[in-house]
Amino acid sequence: MNRLLRFSVLLSVLAAALLSLFLAVALLFLRGDTFNPWSWQRQAIWLSKRVAAESAALALKIWDPYAGRQVVAASGPCLCPAGLPGAAPIRSADSLRAFLNRTLPGDSVLEAGFDNGALPQGRFGFSYQPPAEPLLDSLRTLYGLDSLARSGEAPDCAVPWRVNRWIYRVFHGPHSVSQVIPEVDFNFNALDILSRTLNGEKFWCSEYSTTLVQALAAIGYTGRYVMLNSDTGGHVTVEAWCDSQGKWVMLDPFFGLRVWLDGQALNVLEIHRLLRDTAARQRAVIERVDGGQMDDREREFYFSLYRDFAVRMRNDWFTNRFPHWHPLSNSVMNAVEWTDQLSRDNLAFRQSTESVEDLYWPLDQVRLSLYPLDATRLLVTLETFCPGFSHFAVGVDSLPPVRCEAGSFVWKLHERENLIRVQAVNERGVAGQPSRVRLLRSSGAPAEGKAPADSLPLRATGLPVNL
Repeated sequence: MNRLLRFSVLLSVLAAALLSLFLAVALLFLRGDTFNPWSWQRQAIWLSKRVAAESAALALKIWDPYAGRQVVAASGPCLCPAGLPGAAPIRSADSLRAFLNRTLPGDSVLEAGFDNGALPQGRFGFSYQPPAEPLLDSLRTLYGLDSLARSGEAPDCAVPWRVNRWIYRVFHGPHSVSQVIPEVDFNFNALDILSRTLNGEKFWCSEYSTTLVQALAAIGYTGRYVMLNSDTGGHVTVEAWCDSQGKWVMLDPFFGLRVWLDGQALNVLEIHRLLRDTAARQRAVIERVDGGQMDDREREFYFSLYRDFAVRMRNDWFTNRFPHWHPLSNSVMNAVEWTDQLSRDNLAFRQSTESVEDLYWPLDQVRLSLYPLDATRLLVTLETFCPGFSHFAVGVDSLPPVRCEAGSFVWKLHERENLIRVQAVNERGVAGQPSRVRLLRSSGAPAEGKAPADSLPLRATGLPVNL
């Protein structure tokens, strides 16, 4: 009986999905308006797609043939296999000073500084491209992408911008929408798209953007696919994580540009907010690959595209491939839509948020936690969320950085200046933003000290001391 019931439910769900797909296709060909995303025809099509996607997701709760097959990229080390002391962790300059004032006499501590990193706090998961993917190696080798990653320029997001410029030039810039656009694999494959481009085929902005995301992944940078909708049309662009600025930045390979305001490259949300700030929008600078300038009408049109947007929550298309009806494959179930007073609810997306942390989480940063062992020894634990994580680069005092694959080490303090500097490094050798702790002790500071009453000794041995 249970088997019969499951079969009946599955059959009903599939029938609803097929009916919705039929209605969507019929509306698209009979009444569809491709270039007005907010027309009632497009709304009806989106609703039909939503019904089909929700039906497929419901069926997969009964049985998912792809469950457990997804390959996940490593993001960080085990925190501390030796176990943690019971004391509260020190994660800021204020808590470090408070600890030292309790344990060291007089004015022996002159300065204390703590530049710490952050970890993602969003509610939605993102599926990152695993670096151990042969197709990434093929893409990097075939098109010489390593040459784009090598640069003597300052670390100002130059590499992602250089890749964006390369994509724009390979695709020969924007094409006319009247041209016949070929079909592509919905799982996205930059190798196929680039090959066909070099043979004269033209593509939409979506193919430009997925190619940029996968080219960035091939050289160790994280990009993601962002969908825009407005009364003036739809568009697809890319956000790349920029370690030097500690933020996501927008790169548009289709129009070959990025947007700056007051010396900072902007992300999609920041451009979206320009629509409510006329003065800031007028100050914004649109930097183009070809060095050209937009007139006022073109600028306003371009900014208008950012009224509504949603982020696809995966970039692992090379490694993890799913059929179109699977929730991880279609944007209806996989994307997260941004909502605020300026935006409108799009029926095409199941998930939405008004929390910045849900869509603009940090990457590649290191959160340091210090646990007091006694007055001169601190257990340092290292946490990071670094897609394709390989190791930490740890520098102590003026010594050159060393490789550390563990998630902790013991820091033994000495007189005068004590400094540690830690970066997360991925498998392509791209290092994240450094976290630092600096402590300046007077020359009369005691060499040894007693453990404070509220700390516990480390319960294991064998951890490296000052590496």
